[in-house]
Amino acid sequence: MRSPPRCGFTFVEVLACLLVVGLGLASVVAMVYFGIVNSQKAQAGSTAMITAMSVAVDATPYLSPDVAAAWNISATYDMDDQTTNPLTESSQGYINGYLVRRTETTTPADIIATDIPPGNPGTTPTGMPVVYARSVVVKVDVYALLNGAIVASYNTRFVRQRNSP
Repeated sequence: MRSPPRCGFTFVEVLACLLVVGLGLASVVAMVYFGIVNSQKAQAGSTAMITAMSVAVDATPYLSPDVAAAWNISATYDMDDQTTNPLTESSQGYINGYLVRRTETTTPADIIATDIPPGNPGTTPTGMPVVYARSVVVKVDVYALLNGAIVASYNTRFVRQRNSP
């Protein structure tokens, strides 16, 4: 009498199947983790760039009272200064979970409009004309707090002006 054929899988076949399934699951988990990390980096870069663009326009941003004390302007320049040296204004502080450093620079060549009325009543106490508009270069760097790496950098040039008399 002949024995019936065996049905089922051998131990080696089961191990091979588990190896293939395990590799597939590991690759799926790795891809999900990779997607989450890239999403966080993109969100951080976007937030940092929006912060940099906002601070570039406004050297004294509106901050909550808890954080406002940490924002400091370390140097300012006189709008009417027409010396040959570049004029620099710098500020830094913590905004949106980042360390933000802002530098504004201008030179006498950047002066766009001055006013010297008859009899010089518009001059400054030093006898120089009053400057009503000058071009400035603004550079903002945004740094991560944990490792100090730069997350975003923004450079722009715009016109700083005062109201006319």
